[in-house]
Amino acid sequence: MTLFEPDLSMMDVLIELNPETQRRLQFPLQQDGRKVELFMDPAGNYIKHIQESYSDKAVILYDVNNIKYVGLIWKPGAFDPIPLKKSCSDVDKSSKKLTELEGEVCMSLDINAVLQDCNFVGKDIVKNITVMGEC
Repeated sequence: MTLFEPDLSMMDVLIELNPETQRRLQFPLQQDGRKVELFMDPAGNYIKHIQESYSDKAVILYDVNNIKYVGLIWKPGAFDPIPLKKSCSDVDKSSKKLTELEGEVCMSLDINAVLQDCNFVGKDIVKNITVMGEC
């Protein structure tokens, strides 16, 4: 029984995860005569990467107990160009594109690079990525 099921059509980007990756894996190990347990959470690790990379540009939504989908809703101004300054060397430019605005070089979020990153990092975890909103 589902108490609350969100409307997935409200998402700008919908990432569907493979059902096989939903399990949190637990491996008992023997180390120096002690029992040690190793835990793996592929879907949780994937979401952590998405949050660390894009939480400043998007609201990231998912069900903690059953991660079938990860939804992204772009924050206002996510695609606004920002001036590129020489001091921006520490800024992650992998998901940005350079444009010229009023004679000044600017960076803005590149949706194609974001989707490629989500797909690449989610290899074997991501089943499908759908762009549903306007970017």
